[in-house]
Amino acid sequence: MFSFPAHNNTEKPHGDPLVIESWGPAPGGFLTLSPPDFISEDFRKEFYRAHFGFYNVVPEESYVQEWDEFEQSQMGRVRFALGSNDAPEGFTDKMAWEREILIHAGRPYETLTKGCIRMDNKDIEQLAFEWIKWYRMGYPLDILEIS
Repeated sequence: MFSFPAHNNTEKPHGDPLVIESWGPAPGGFLTLSPPDFISEDFRKEFYRAHFGFYNVVPEESYVQEWDEFEQSQMGRVRFALGSNDAPEGFTDKMAWEREILIHAGRPYETLTKGCIRMDNKDIEQLAFEWIKWYRMGYPLDILEIS
């Protein structure tokens, strides 16, 4: 087990974590953690070469989505989605997914969010490395505890 410093300083700290557009903190408890999502294919290649010495992506161990300019400036180079669309209605995991709560970096660490969890760039990239490493060993890091 390992942990990283992170924060959930939201614009509305008393917003309901289980209400869409409440801008409250992320809900506590155990949530599904997605594979890392990289800002671009070029950065993913750079990341793999730096951490693994070669570029060889195993299916479903990481993603690349086209981020718009705002996302690129606000979220750093890698992010993780929280929650699951497959969770039953009313469950915390489903609400985190519907609120589109992310773990990301980017702006200064202490900047307020709309419910996302912010980490610094170095730590989130280390989390991405750990996620991929454990996935390749057959132990995906697919659950995160928010306390």
